[in-house]
Amino acid sequence: MTNQGLAVLRAAFAPLAVLLSLGCQDSATLECAPGRDCRFISENLTIEIPAAALPSDGLNLSATKVPTPPSAPSLISGTAWDIGPNGTIFSPRAKLTVSYANLDLAGPGVLPAELGIYKTSGNSWQRVDSMTFNAVGKTVTAWIASLSVYGLLGLPVDTVVVSAAPSTTIQVGGTTQLSATPRAGSVALPNRPVNWVSGSNSIAMVNSSGVVSGVAIGQTNVTGSSQGKSTITGITVQPAAPPSTAEPTFTVGVDTSMYFEDFESYVSTTALRNAYATREIGGSVNLDAAVALTGTKSFRADFTGGCLGNNDSAVLIER
Repeated sequence: MTNQGLAVLRAAFAPLAVLLSLGCQDSATLECAPGRDCRFISENLTIEIPAAALPSDGLNLSATKVPTPPSAPSLISGTAWDIGPNGTIFSPRAKLTVSYANLDLAGPGVLPAELGIYKTSGNSWQRVDSMTFNAVGKTVTAWIASLSVYGLLGLPVDTVVVSAAPSTTIQVGGTTQLSATPRAGSVALPNRPVNWVSGSNSIAMVNSSGVVSGVAIGQTNVTGSSQGKSTITGITVQPAAPPSTAEPTFTVGVDTSMYFEDFESYVSTTALRNAYATREIGGSVNLDAAVALTGTKSFRADFTGGCLGNNDSAVLIER
């Protein structure tokens, strides 16, 4: 006996008509007899129609998966169903429950709290106004007044808010981090994907994480977009700052230590550009060579003049 035949049999002899279809089916039907509550179960979809809402001659209820539903970035794959006969009106309302227990929410970046049941209106989706959520059972339930195409969607993105000011200035070779939060009204949608595009990669480039790098002097825009909505940040790239001309300052015991290679005596000094090194051997001895500070982490200064009794003595300075 087919599923449809089983449905007709239950509708005729049971107070509650139920069809449990196999998960691999893309369509199923159930004949709901008048005067009895009717329950239709197919894969992740359950429809419950109270007897008082059924037409006097009953209802041949059907549900068919829609292969190409109206486009919506947050539509959960496999949840668009054409439930008919389309246009059937219920009073009191019927109960429609969709389970998301085995569905992929990560693809569109939808969190369970953002889910809702939507109904098609032309080529768009409209959120059903009366819903309840079961986080433990992983279901969303809506009370529907008519049959149509229904699906499970996340809240749609209506704005993208960027953390930076409307315009940002960086230097050639410099970087800045942009971050964007898609929103549905006042509700942040933190898992929605954000795509970044630079208006001119020859002026500023942006990677998939929103890091902007200055390439050349000029102005361009960086656009952050999520599921059809976007925002623009102006980027101005200025010349790189010239290298600092300030002389480094070395302080003995903090930044600098000086040792003679030929002697194990510790030499104390405060070194600045063109300053002279001194060491203690029963008094101060001035060496006749300047220590030229280059700003590197370490360098060697050779001393000549015979003050040490060895013309190729050297001083190692470590910063």
